[in-house]
Amino acid sequence: MNPALPLLLSVMLSKNGTATERCDLPSTLAEEIDGYGPVVRRILSAFDYGPQSGTTYHALAEFADHFGHRQVGSESLEAAIDELVVALRVAGVDRVETEPVETPVWQRGRELAALVEPRHVPLDVLGLGGSVATPPGGITAPVLVVRSFEELERRSTEVNGTIVLYNPEWTGYLPYVPYRTKGPSYAARYGAVAALVRSATPASLYTPHAGMLKYMPGYPKIPAAAVTVEDADMLTRLAKRGSNVVVHLEMSNNHTQGVSRNIVADITGSVFPEQYVIVGAHTDSWDVGQGVVDDAGGVFIGLAAMAQLRRMRLRPRRTLRLVLWTAEENGLHGAAEFVRRHRDEMDAVSLALESDIGTFAPIGLTMSGGDNTTACILRRLLTLTAPIGATRLEPADGRGSDVTKLQELGVPASVLLTRNERYFHYHHTRADTMSAVSSRDLDLCAAFWTAVAYVVADLRDMLPRG
Repeated sequence: MNPALPLLLSVMLSKNGTATERCDLPSTLAEEIDGYGPVVRRILSAFDYGPQSGTTYHALAEFADHFGHRQVGSESLEAAIDELVVALRVAGVDRVETEPVETPVWQRGRELAALVEPRHVPLDVLGLGGSVATPPGGITAPVLVVRSFEELERRSTEVNGTIVLYNPEWTGYLPYVPYRTKGPSYAARYGAVAALVRSATPASLYTPHAGMLKYMPGYPKIPAAAVTVEDADMLTRLAKRGSNVVVHLEMSNNHTQGVSRNIVADITGSVFPEQYVIVGAHTDSWDVGQGVVDDAGGVFIGLAAMAQLRRMRLRPRRTLRLVLWTAEENGLHGAAEFVRRHRDEMDAVSLALESDIGTFAPIGLTMSGGDNTTACILRRLLTLTAPIGATRLEPADGRGSDVTKLQELGVPASVLLTRNERYFHYHHTRADTMSAVSSRDLDLCAAFWTAVAYVVADLRDMLPRG
């Protein structure tokens, strides 16, 4: 055993949130995990200025520049899925298939917004996914600015005939989301004719952020769009000064049903082929930018992991399954269909890994499901990736998207943690391009993902469940 290991483990246990429970793994299990040290070092060195350095970035850049955004219902998404299937076959996986997914399809049309009073100012907006269109000629109405749902309730008698602008204080993505998803319906309940929502970001360079809404049953469906932070704040200041704030909004869009595809690719287990470790990401994106941060980066580190294990001729004891979900952005339809189709296999999944909050420099994993022994196993494993700084284990705290569909069935799940402080600067915007990621960070993410996926898939026993 590395003589520094007990000290390192002690430091990790003292700093990592709920990772403060005592870890008394059986010595045989601790030694088994420590025994993967040499192979983990080989994996890390392959990407960390080794022969695979830069390859993930270059493959991702070629993909992003060729296909651009990959909105559900677009030709670019389906062509990108075809290309990924070819890449997986070239990588030498044992099996790769696509599985059909029925999904709603929402396509953006012409969108225009402007401040009409007290002066004319064009406003940059992005219609929220699933929004209805405005009537022909658009809507012109006074704006009612609210900071919270509580304020909307207090001022409910002022709402009728207005465009409600939600401009909540940014305290994080999860507290923000209800304003985008439910806000339009709450405003419609009191007679609003449209809704605007401050974009989901702590910082902005005049970039509106797309995202999905969810109309609530029993309320009228009104048009809804995201505005930039700068415009939301300007409208708020004008309203606070008592100005008569009037906005004109035009939106057109199309609602249909369509079929997309999940990708499922396996490296078959050598001992337990009917047990699985899943590595997941999603192929679709919004129709702005290149969808690199969300989530082509996650797709390509998953692909890199599968390819590297085949290059190294490493075949884990249980099957390593890469699942590239479609239709995540418009409601996790790909993950829901995957779970429906593979329901009988869920009890045989040791761990589901997901990358969907950026491929910046890796720092560790989240953990949900399982029990304290599961967490202790992962903490021990993370001591092996200390050379690249990825040692943290944190509670999920709402992080994870497609993988939540597996968690609902009791599957332990971990999400890739990265230094993603800038993630919401790019999320769902035109700025989500290759310029947002670095080759070095992608190398480290690919190395970390390969090492974690291999070790968990190769352990003698499945991870315990809570």
